[in-house]
Amino acid sequence: MHYIKLSKEKAREEKRWAIFRLGVVLLLSAIALVAYLMGYRITPPAQEEIMEPKFPSVKEFYPQALAEARKWRSDAYMVYASIHIRRSSVLGSFAFDSESNPEVGFLYRIREVDDGFQTETKEVDASGRMKSDPTIEPDEWELDSLEAARIAYENGGREFLKEHPEIDTVHLHLTRVGGAASDRTGLAMNRVVWIVKFYRLSVVYFNIYLDPLTGEVLATDFREGGLDLELLEGQG
Repeated sequence: MHYIKLSKEKAREEKRWAIFRLGVVLLLSAIALVAYLMGYRITPPAQEEIMEPKFPSVKEFYPQALAEARKWRSDAYMVYASIHIRRSSVLGSFAFDSESNPEVGFLYRIREVDDGFQTETKEVDASGRMKSDPTIEPDEWELDSLEAARIAYENGGREFLKEHPEIDTVHLHLTRVGGAASDRTGLAMNRVVWIVKFYRLSVVYFNIYLDPLTGEVLATDFREGGLDLELLEGQG
């Protein structure tokens, strides 16, 4: 009888330890799940590619783009440059117009591939575009796209991405300030700027305007809801 009594006590002790171990495992699993969900909220898989994207250098590609544009039209001039980042997709564009043929424009495109970037050119219909935009000359922008992106990410962009996991696009745009942007920010019309846009169309966006010579943050612009047509510029 004494032997049987010890066996029952041992069995009860083993059962208690088993329950304790199970409780520990469940607790650790719950902690891991909470940590994962918090991490997902900050950086969901769909947004990982734009948190630290691979930006091409506008400074590096500009001479090639200009040379190709001058083959297209000898009087070609650049009206904007842009880089569009969206979920494992990178598209850069240099847009050129010419006074000799205002009905067409010229795009020099940069696409990300596995081993770097490839380029292509395309003539586009420009008859519906404003032809009053002056050229953007090299001496009007010293700041490269790589530096513009770094400054924007360090001055609110990265925090905005973390706070808004729905954001799926980053857009860098070397351009002149348009009327709507001038009204919202107080920046002078036609001033050359780098605009770094963090957005999801019709949901939310955050724009950072940079001086293209000094890198100074000139203005910021935030909006929730609605479609901003300016976000579509430079994506052709």
